[in-house]
Formats: sequence, structure tokens, C-alpha cells
Amino acid sequence: ITFNSESLRSAFDIWQVPVGIAAGLCLGKSLGVFATAWLAIKIGIAKLPRGSSWGHLFAIGALTGIGFTMSLFLGSLAFTDSAAHEDAMRIGVIGGSILSAILGISSMVLAGQPLADPEESGTASEIQESSH
Repeated sequence: ITFNSESLRSAFDIWQVPVGIAAGLCLGKSLGVFATAWLAIKIGIAKLPRGSSWGHLFAIGALTGIGFTMSLFLGSLAFTDSAAHEDAMRIGVIGGSILSAILGISSMVLAGQPLADPEESGTASEIQESSH
């Protein structure tokens, strides 16, 4: 990915592309993952992990917005006819991923430490067996 003054200028001329992509990564994926997990927990097909809070779950959802490979691949398929649109798409992917990282890390810090009892330990299979 190459950035120069011309690619940035052309991206700002078509600002809707990077803003839309960044919003989709940062807001769309974050809210979609969180809402799906919340719904699964509320209807009883999943459980909030022991020691976790809703804030932790939101932070994990926010971190799902970090992604380059598929976003860049799909963007390159969508914008085959315009180099300016491809540059704008790349800026949107990188910007959205950075915003998702900031949102996820900030949310995790605000959610605080896990609520698990420090004396509680065991292997994954022991924990799974004890929850049934």
C-alpha cells in the first residue's frame, strides 16, 4: 500500500468511500458482533463467559473491526475501474482498523479487570465440565 499526497487528495475528493468503509469496520462489525452475542446470551443458547462483563464483550466486538485481508480483497474486487477509489478504499480500511483498535482497547480498559476469582483455576475441560 502506497500513500502519497496525490492518493490522499483523491481520497478526500471521494470522501464517502473511506468514511463508509471505516464506519462499516468500526461500527458495523462492532455492533453486529456484540448484538449477536447479546441476543444469543439473552435467549439462552450461549453464556457470558465466567468473569466477563458486558463491557468486555463489547470490547471484543469492537476489536473484530480490525481487519485488512478480506477488506482489501473485497475492496479490490469492488473498485477495479478507478485508482482513486482503490486508494480511498485502502485509506478507509486502515482508518477503520485503527479506529476499531482504539475503540476496543479503550473499551477493555474501561471494562476493567476480569471478575474471575483468582483462586479459581483449572484446565478448559475442567471448567467446561463444572459448568454443566
